[in-house]
Amino acid sequence: MRADDWKWFANGFEWLAEHASGWQFGEQGMLVALVEKVAESCDFDKICMEIGAGDGKSLPLTLEPFVKAGWHLHAYEMDADNRTSLGEVLLQYKAFSMHGAFDDESIIPSKASLIVIDVDSIDEYIMTKVLKNCSPEVLMVEHYDIAGPHMTGASDFHKQVPKWLCGMPLFNNFRIQARYERLDDIAGYNGYMPVARTRVNSIYIREDVDV
Repeated sequence: MRADDWKWFANGFEWLAEHASGWQFGEQGMLVALVEKVAESCDFDKICMEIGAGDGKSLPLTLEPFVKAGWHLHAYEMDADNRTSLGEVLLQYKAFSMHGAFDDESIIPSKASLIVIDVDSIDEYIMTKVLKNCSPEVLMVEHYDIAGPHMTGASDFHKQVPKWLCGMPLFNNFRIQARYERLDDIAGYNGYMPVARTRVNSIYIREDVDV
């Protein structure tokens, strides 16, 4: 099945499909379009954060369009080589802060308006920590690949994945992560609603944001 066949949009947000482009399954373009729409009725700080930022080359920076537009980026990346590579890409921009691995001691910018979480493992745990300390207007979180092999029965899709299991490799490069149903539960508890979903990412907006 093609990647496009996995896309889902909430009622009233089908227009995002027209903007699907860029990394990874079109999420980059959808984020740009969604934030532009939110900006029409919401005056927010141009501060963004990407946790699991990659190397900026073979693993493109999802939020690069925002950095190009003058947003201040907080980039978290645990791999030292990736940080070096990403730093080379970001040198052409003025506003960015580079950080190592995101952990319990990490400081979350309270005024961040857009946050992306993509670490291929404990994304749900990071999501919970982030939403306890920050209320971004737009949030995107990676979930278990919808095209991946079934890990559990459907009744377990909403359950928390034990932290020690997160990131464990399966065959064909799939890794164990929380399913999107679990992320939707966390989002709803914190006042967020899902507006779009691809094979590997779910996009949320805060429920009080007028779009």
